Amino acid sequence: MPGLMPDLLNVLVLAIVLLGAVRSLRHLRIWDLYIGFYFAGIVAFRSPGMGIVQYRFLIPLIPFLYYYLLKGLIWTASLLSRHDDSWAKLAVAMMVTLTVLFSLGANLQSWRELVRTRMTDLTVGTRWISENTSPESTVLARNPIARYLYAQCKTLDYPPPKQELEVGEYIETLGVD
Repeated sequence: MPGLMPDLLNVLVLAIVLLGAVRSLRHLRIWDLYIGFYFAGIVAFRSPGMGIVQYRFLIPLIPFLYYYLLKGLIWTASLLSRHDDSWAKLAVAMMVTLTVLFSLGANLQSWRELVRTRMTDLTVGTRWISENTSPESTVLARNPIARYLYAQCKTLDYPPPKQELEVGEYIETLGVD
């Protein structure tokens, strides 16, 4: 239950963004076409190894998502306020202020907490592998290319958790002795 509130907030924000995008389609602009083609390209050329779209490709869409969020907020506030435009303007100004404050907070947190504290250290475990295995050994690893660079022995991809094969069957399938 503790994760329900953030999920509901995410769904609400996404619904407002979608509402703003749909409202924006009434007056189609060149950036609407850009977003459509860019998003279609991301979905069409997703990484088959990961099974999902890598989030870094969504970064160019962030300003447009803010734009659609603002359009959706303006439309929702004007719908809820009926004929009182001052209330709608105040509600939109408050939501924009909250969005700016949250963005500034996230940027300050990123500035204080450096990226290297959130990165995976690929060298961990490779010293043990290189000390306890021969160079001719084959090692199963989650990230075989990066592990090979540090361990200097042959590496193969470890079976994904969703795969039904046992590790022994997987090794036999790969032809590893």
